[in-house]
Amino acid sequence: MLKQYVPRRDDSAPLHRPGEVVIVGLGNYLEAGRRCSRKDRPAIILGVCDGQHFIAGLTTRPHCLTTGAPRHELPDPGIIGLNPARPSYLWSSRPSRICRLDVRRHVGWIDLETVEFLSRRMHLSPRVYTDLLRAAVIARQSPRSPR
Repeated sequence: MLKQYVPRRDDSAPLHRPGEVVIVGLGNYLEAGRRCSRKDRPAIILGVCDGQHFIAGLTTRPHCLTTGAPRHELPDPGIIGLNPARPSYLWSSRPSRICRLDVRRHVGWIDLETVEFLSRRMHLSPRVYTDLLRAAVIARQSPRSPR
């Protein structure tokens, strides 16, 4: 007897779209050295190009371990799908580049306040800003993911 394959939508599967909050596999080679293993960390996808994702990495550490510089705290991590009980910080003011294969799972979508926060802290290009703003508006209108 043959069973029919019926694809189903998995809400935890990433869509790989700008404005999506995801868990990615990142290695912090500056702080942990060359033997650093990849760790799952939250990130916001800023853009996608040829299998590469430009992301804004997030962390729960308020200071950079190597320089001691303070990090910028996200306005409300609970709105974008992160743990609201723990503060989240922007990893760096520069976007990171990762491979599409390092995106693990979907967490949530960016909101308007976080778009403005990233715009101020990361000096986003007009195109990236527009893409994030569009994702935030669509996510605000519908609890389902932007398409």
